[in-house]
Amino acid sequence: MLSKTKLQMLLGAAALGAAGHALAATTNAGTGGTIWLTVDDVTTGSSYVFDTGLTVSSFTGTTGYSETLSSGNWTSFLATIDGDSLTSTDVLHYAVVGVTCPQAGSPPTCTPSGASPNLLDFTGTGAQSNVANTKAANAWAAANNFLTNRANPASSDSFEGAGSLASLGWYAGGYDSTFNSGVGNTDWSTPGTAMAFFQTQNTSTSGALTKGTYSTFAGTWDLSAAGVLTYTVPTVVPLPAPLLLLLSGLGLTGLVARRGKPGSDETRSGGAAAV
Repeated sequence: MLSKTKLQMLLGAAALGAAGHALAATTNAGTGGTIWLTVDDVTTGSSYVFDTGLTVSSFTGTTGYSETLSSGNWTSFLATIDGDSLTSTDVLHYAVVGVTCPQAGSPPTCTPSGASPNLLDFTGTGAQSNVANTKAANAWAAANNFLTNRANPASSDSFEGAGSLASLGWYAGGYDSTFNSGVGNTDWSTPGTAMAFFQTQNTSTSGALTKGTYSTFAGTWDLSAAGVLTYTVPTVVPLPAPLLLLLSGLGLTGLVARRGKPGSDETRSGGAAAV
């Protein structure tokens, strides 16, 4: 028979486990903000969404990421595609998007115009430009509404087939068209094409004349034909040691040559000392 102390410890551990599950991050545009992958079959209207487990608030773009999609939901999505492959003749879109706001609460009481700043992280096929505050808010609202409908747990996924549930798709539901209009860019490309990753921040809630700011992360996102989602950061190749020695030697040679050149400050100083 368990002692009272051991029983209390077990109950406490169970409570913590339950709380941990209940408090696990859920796909939303809360204070942390999730970053998710969406893959849409434009031909059929089916949609797959994967929560990467990354958050807008902590993502710096300096660390690589890789995830091989293989769940039952992913298999179900592939089954709706002609040829059961991302190299299908169907028209496929993929995008990586994240949204957040700084307001507190559980859940956060985020509003498109009530939070400053609202942050939008998203892939793009072209150079991003500044957007008006209200447009950024419209993009934020589209993403937030989509996440509310899907609500995947962190690092989990979901699949929606064509038909009555198509409105839950990023493409079929029309969310991405509103989002793209808001950020002034196209957030999707076909699988196998790497895309840059941007962040737009609408810095004020005062109205349409207020411009947002944007920045570009160092790496790129890609979804391979094999279903591998990656974020790749360019590698800076260090100069070989012999080349560094050569460059430093050339620098010293130039300095010595300058010091010995007639008419230089060093030459005049040396001549005056000899008089």
